[in-house]
Amino acid sequence: MPCLACGLAGPAVSFAQQAARPATAPAEIVSLKALPADIRAALGDISDRGGPFAPGCVSTHGEPHSRFSSARLGADSAQVTVERGGIAHFYDTLEFRKVDGRWVEQPKATPPARG
Repeated sequence: MPCLACGLAGPAVSFAQQAARPATAPAEIVSLKALPADIRAALGDISDRGGPFAPGCVSTHGEPHSRFSSARLGADSAQVTVERGGIAHFYDTLEFRKVDGRWVEQPKATPPARG
């Protein structure tokens, strides 16, 4: 419904609704090529999504033991999920923040010590 009181066409949206919307929603990234160069460099030698990958401890054809899975990229933050091979096959999510125009990997939070 148009907002006739304010002379705007389109639905009336309250200030609270506008404030609740993120300025830009994070974009889903499905290929290493779409990541910023700083993040690609921090990831090192890994395979792209769907690419060759050695999920076990032995790499018979020289495949990397890590493979890009997916990422969410916002204006100043990014989360990158990487599949790791070997005896403890798992998925690892890395956090990056934009600091002074460069993407910097953030340290993982350490769980509290058991006492």
